[in-house]
Amino acid sequence: MGVMSAESGQSGNERPPAGGEAEGSRDGAAGGFVAWPEQDENGVDLTLIREALRLTPEQRLRRMDRARRSALRLQRIGQEARARRRGEQSD
Repeated sequence: MGVMSAESGQSGNERPPAGGEAEGSRDGAAGGFVAWPEQDENGVDLTLIREALRLTPEQRLRRMDRARRSALRLQRIGQEARARRRGEQSD
């Protein structure tokens, strides 16, 4: 982790995405300030890695399995919608 700046309250390791503002961004919908997450030199969000490493291996597997099942469900829904659309077009 970087050293916190007294003026900005932000770590020296925080970097905005390309073209972004150095101190963060305004969330247009809520109007609140959103700080950029801590990133490494390649732009990888280190907070997500730390969050995942706090979980047990079993918790990580369960989270991954939920994501996999959600992706498969979305895929199936899309396939069914396309099949219905094709059926409607052939009538």
